[in-house]
Amino acid sequence: MGLILTAGILAALTMFIRNLTVGSVHLDSVMTAKVDEGEMMVTFAASGKVVPLYEEAVISPVSSRILRIMCQPGQRVEKGNKLLEIDIDSQQFEYDRLKSEFEQTRNHHKRLEIDILKKETQARLNHQLLIKKIESLRVEHEHEQYLLSIGGSSADRVTKLKTELSNAELELENSNQQLAYSEDITALELQSLELDLNIHGNRLKEMETLLTRARLEAPVSGTVSFLLNQPGASVSPGEVVARISDLSSYQVEAVVGDSYADQLLVGQEVFVRLGRDELKGQVAHIAPSVQDGVLNFGILLNEPSHPKLRPNMKAEIRVVVQHVENALRIKIGEFYKGPGQYDLFVVNGTTAQKRQVRLGGASFSHIEVISGLNPNEMVITSDLNNYNAVDKIGVKGN
Repeated sequence: MGLILTAGILAALTMFIRNLTVGSVHLDSVMTAKVDEGEMMVTFAASGKVVPLYEEAVISPVSSRILRIMCQPGQRVEKGNKLLEIDIDSQQFEYDRLKSEFEQTRNHHKRLEIDILKKETQARLNHQLLIKKIESLRVEHEHEQYLLSIGGSSADRVTKLKTELSNAELELENSNQQLAYSEDITALELQSLELDLNIHGNRLKEMETLLTRARLEAPVSGTVSFLLNQPGASVSPGEVVARISDLSSYQVEAVVGDSYADQLLVGQEVFVRLGRDELKGQVAHIAPSVQDGVLNFGILLNEPSHPKLRPNMKAEIRVVVQHVENALRIKIGEFYKGPGQYDLFVVNGTTAQKRQVRLGGASFSHIEVISGLNPNEMVITSDLNNYNAVDKIGVKGN
């Protein structure tokens, strides 16, 4: 019985202490916000950095080492200007070998092509000679038949000519077939030669392209935003050795927590804050998957050439989820960590009473009030962690 009575006394004492006004704050030393109604954009926060809108990477196509630095980061270059010089002696040697091999192959193929066409021309000539021979035999056979009819020739002579004519006609029939086959074979042989020459030519072009890329020239006019300026350093195939950027226009690379992934859409309105400047834009693209708990996305700005934009500037971002008219709202404060339940002190005369409030999304300037507050009430928006144990504090000042 005594224990129960003691417990009851302790509980009552705790409630009494919590309801006491413990300490006080001066309104001039804390941030306050008046609850009002108005238009509001419900947003969620993201972070990002400013990057050039147009940027070209210069990539080493070969494994090599840097011999000479031809420019410096921040320098303006024109298209075709050399950025770095790397060792490409082995690639140049291979190119020269392939070029010599290609020339030899082309000359050899030219000779083979001449031989093939010469054989075909000879076959056609023999075919034409055979046709003329048949015409001559046919005329001679008809003449001998006429002479035989008037007694001027013998039957053996006519028979012999007829046999020769028949043999020639058979030979012509065979020649026709052989000529058709020869034309097909010639076409295939020439096609094979052309294919073989193209293979050698493509190898030479690939090496020529490799050498051109290995010269590491600026692909566009712009500013050198990155350069591997380490003479003697090794480079690997596919390694970025320089970046050329157009510093007249920019975009924003942003990240957001995966909890907002389902709310992020291409084309969504975005506000980007750079210090005191606020720029509008829209979501341009979204990464296909979440990595390490964050989702990457890109933002195109309405003013990509704004004078305050600089490479790698940090940016605060608000992605607009919806526009709400006549929303109950308060000015944003340092206490706000995102939508949810909060214990806030509501000012009433010379005291501030703790009250549970449900808040929604926020913009750069306001937080949406879902429940717990009424229009024209004043709320302390500074962080008052020192008063977590009490439900009421004194208020001084206006």
